[in-house]
Amino acid sequence: MVDNTALKQDLSFGFQPNFAINFSGFKQELQDKIQSDLQTIDNIVGSKNPRTYENLVLPLARLDHGLNHLFSPLSHLQGVQSSDELRAIYPDCLQMLSDFGNRVSQNKDLYQAYVDLKNSDEYKKLNDVKKRVVDLAIRDFELAGVGLSGADKETYRELSAKLAELTNRFSDNVLDSTESFGWHIENVEDLKGMPESILNLCAHAARSKEKTGYWLSLDFPVYHAVVTYCENRDLREKLTIAWATRASELDSASNGKFDNSKTMEEILNTRLALAKLLGYNSIAEKSLAKKMAQKTTDVISFLEDLVARVKPSAEKDLADLREFAKSQGLDDLKPWDIAFYSERYKQKLFDFSAEYLRPYFTLPKVMNGLFEVCERLFGVEFKPLDAVETWHDDVQVYGLYRDSKPVGLVYFDLFARDKKRSGAWMADHLGRFKSEEFEQLPICFLTCNFAPGVDGQPSLLTHDELTTLFHETGHGLHHLLTEIDEPDVSGLNQVPWDVVELPSQWLEHWCWQPESLAKISGHVETGEPLPEELLNKAIAAKNFQVGLFLLRQLEFGLFDFKLHNNYQEPNKVGDGMAQLNQILQSVREQVTVVPVLPENRFANSFSHIFAGGYTAGYYSYLWAEVLADDVFAQFDEKGIFNAELGQKFISDFLGQGGSREATAMVEKFLGREVSLDSFLNYHQLIN
Repeated sequence: MVDNTALKQDLSFGFQPNFAINFSGFKQELQDKIQSDLQTIDNIVGSKNPRTYENLVLPLARLDHGLNHLFSPLSHLQGVQSSDELRAIYPDCLQMLSDFGNRVSQNKDLYQAYVDLKNSDEYKKLNDVKKRVVDLAIRDFELAGVGLSGADKETYRELSAKLAELTNRFSDNVLDSTESFGWHIENVEDLKGMPESILNLCAHAARSKEKTGYWLSLDFPVYHAVVTYCENRDLREKLTIAWATRASELDSASNGKFDNSKTMEEILNTRLALAKLLGYNSIAEKSLAKKMAQKTTDVISFLEDLVARVKPSAEKDLADLREFAKSQGLDDLKPWDIAFYSERYKQKLFDFSAEYLRPYFTLPKVMNGLFEVCERLFGVEFKPLDAVETWHDDVQVYGLYRDSKPVGLVYFDLFARDKKRSGAWMADHLGRFKSEEFEQLPICFLTCNFAPGVDGQPSLLTHDELTTLFHETGHGLHHLLTEIDEPDVSGLNQVPWDVVELPSQWLEHWCWQPESLAKISGHVETGEPLPEELLNKAIAAKNFQVGLFLLRQLEFGLFDFKLHNNYQEPNKVGDGMAQLNQILQSVREQVTVVPVLPENRFANSFSHIFAGGYTAGYYSYLWAEVLADDVFAQFDEKGIFNAELGQKFISDFLGQGGSREATAMVEKFLGREVSLDSFLNYHQLIN
């Protein structure tokens, strides 16, 4: 750990996260902060002075700022460096925060103070951004049950605290179930076909466990490599089933110890009870109150329309794959064969494999290329900062500068390791907050799970991992490049969930452009950029079996949305899971073309909807992709490094946070309504 006091003074990023947490004393520290904040709120509410933005909104924003500064490092560590000591206190901390949040959001006197400000002459003098802060605060008070009666209000608080505990339990179970699996392989012939970089990783894992040979985990880089490249069909089957049964009663590695079935039912029951308390008919209906989509029928129609467009393509993809597998001597295509034979079929059709690209995407070169793309688009510069406290030696910290002035701070934690949640995500520490008293610049954490380099070699990324890095950086830029000073609507705050994925999916396009790939790629041995011939093969293969991929996303989206739209309170324990399985089966009958394993329990580890923010919102990936493709089409037409267009994207959308209505911001940039054409064109779904 490094003392970064001088850094704070020199770079003025504001309050930086503290990861040297005393776990034994943290609960008391959090409790003291909450009690102090409640007293401050009482003082604000009790004031006899006329309500103004300065004496009502800003003091509350400062309280949020302080609480986030205290808690976000602990929350982040729970995902990236879990420990028994941390997990022992984390549920209690969540319950304390949930109770505090409910006490604030259901404080009728505080709500009335906002209403009084809204109805005053003072409100009329505010600029549009501050008016929106007040308006959205009133909306959120009402969505949080401020109008509930005494008994219902207490019920709401209890349910909210319970939901926080349940979603955390779900996440813990997925992590524990994933880490309980391990498979020892002595003979390298049993791993024939595997990429050398993953073999090295598995060999390193075996040595760390004082074993010879290779140790296979369910960390995604290992799992993906086995099912995609390993010629050992029995091993592909073993890992496919292990992955599909995580956190379920069928998880053989843990003997079902981390089964999430009961937890999922309790989560659904609790969410439904909260929705009903607020007068909504379903969980989905409540979810849409803060999204771009207005009605549940809008979302279902959007998804089902795409199913109708995509399914014929997916059926053809599968038929072609079956024929190819037969030509290779396999008559019975199983789930553990799909990725393997898809990769071989792609190699035959295009003389191309994703592994051909890996040597060209060394992580150091990729990072430099990513930063150059951002610099050319937005006129920003990433500068490495060494004297910053982090939670692990793998973490790299960069200051983001614009016109030589610091605008934000980003922590990159890119490698898979024990006690780290799988997947990739961006989380914020603090958002932009500028007032007469101080200026806080946005700070965020960007997390991936790539295979680290071993034996002195750099980490080599697949193109999918390259795309993941750009995706999460897109989220980071949305947070970091905000031009809004009001923290309640700066960065990602109050951005509708079905629009949040726009910048991330938009930035993915630069992973496919020859002009940008020349900056991103460099062979691990020669430094030469990706050859044009190989790039052309990659582009030709880009939409290979896109129908199957999109249909899988549509299955996830429809399952999530219909589950949360149709779920009803069960009569007895177990009925909830029966409903879930019935809804899942009906969606699969409508959508799926690939046979599903009877053992498949994917919902039990579907963290996006049971432990993340995607409740009735997984459709957002496709909804936002339509927006992102339409936005990128402007750059495709005018130049992918058109700096003027990049600045327009900041001023019209990326830098505006939640300060304006999302549809209006997107349409202002486009100069028209959103069209589906770019999405269909980029996926070659237009005949």
